[in-house]
Parts: sequence; C-alpha cells; structure tokens
Amino acid sequence: MLELLAGCVRAVMMRDTRGRRLGALQRARYNTKQAAWCADESDVVLAIVKVVGVVALVVVGGNLLLRPLLRIVARTKTPELFTASALLIVTGTALLMNAVGISMALGAFLAGVLLANSEYRHELQADIEPFKGLLLGLFFMSVGMGINLHLLRGAFRT
Repeated sequence: MLELLAGCVRAVMMRDTRGRRLGALQRARYNTKQAAWCADESDVVLAIVKVVGVVALVVVGGNLLLRPLLRIVARTKTPELFTASALLIVTGTALLMNAVGISMALGAFLAGVLLANSEYRHELQADIEPFKGLLLGLFFMSVGMGINLHLLRGAFRT
C-alpha cells in the first residue's frame, strides 16, 4: 500500500513538473548502485523549495490579497469587471506556476479553489455561467491537442 502511494506521488510530481526539475529526485532516490545522493542534490533541493514556496505563496497570498481585491471589485457593481478580474486571477496564477516549472493546470486549480472559498463565490458562479460552454470547449480542445496520435496508433497496431 505504501509503495502504491509513493508511486502515485512520484507520478504526480513527474507530471506536474513535466519531468524537468524533480526528475533528478527520482534518479537520486532510487539509484540502486549507490546509497548516497547523486551530485544533483542541490538542484533537487532547489526545485523542491521552489515548488513548495510558490504553492505556499499562492495559497497564503491568495487568502490575504484576494478578499480585499474582490471587495474593491464588488463595490463597482460591474459584473464584467468581476468576471474579468476572476479570469485574470486564474490566468496570472497559472502563469506564475508555469514560470517555476509546475503545470498551469495546478495553478488554475489553486486559483479556482481560492475563488471558491471567497465570500463572492455565488456571484462569480453566476457571472461565469454564460461562459461555461466556451470554457468547457477550450478545456476539451486543449486535452485533445495533447493527445499523441502516433503513440495511440502504435498501441492499436500491436
């Protein structure tokens, strides 16, 4: 059971960092020829600190800054501004995560959780409701564009 959990955590870390930074962690931890860490230990520690730091920054900063920002936007009583600010928050968080090598999907997810925990969640939901079909279409198009058709075709040949 513990090995399965470790495997799942490893798979998520590799997927979310796209194997660029935390791949060294897997090589270093599971090196069967040496018991000690590889020479990339400082790179691994730096990557872990970046990931944890950015996620903590987003969560703590979002909790501290998001509510006052949404209060200011709510005082304008402009639904378009509310929708634009919510989309800007999600996009900005996703770009911040991408800048440090974490998937943009994780950044958008964290921003969505922060917006859903605000006192304006019902207003946000009502304002974004007309765009639900468009956003779902964009999501499925991006998933479809990520499919490796050559790999899929090769899997059905064998």
